[in-house]
Amino acid sequence: MSKEPTRRPTLADVAAVADVSAKSVSNVLLGRSGVSAATVLLTGIAGLLAGALSMGAGEFVSVRSQRELLEASTPDPLARTAYPHLDLEANELALVYRARGESAE
Repeated sequence: MSKEPTRRPTLADVAAVADVSAKSVSNVLLGRSGVSAATVLLTGIAGLLAGALSMGAGEFVSVRSQRELLEASTPDPLARTAYPHLDLEANELALVYRARGESAE
């Protein structure tokens, strides 16, 4: 079983995440006029943390599902040895009869 190379984050990925994070946090902070500086700072830090955790979780789920799909689509080594012994026409005919409601026998 060959190992597929894993995709590493590039500078463009980091820049895109930083851009989205900065925009979302700045929108939160701009809506907080008339409150103390400590509240604005705390809101900004909470927004950055929430955004980072959200994006990290999304990336984790994405990479994990991609890895699981790759593992599931890799054929079993035993399948290659069984393939020459399969009668594909008989299997297809059996599937047609089963789809019409006939028994497996």
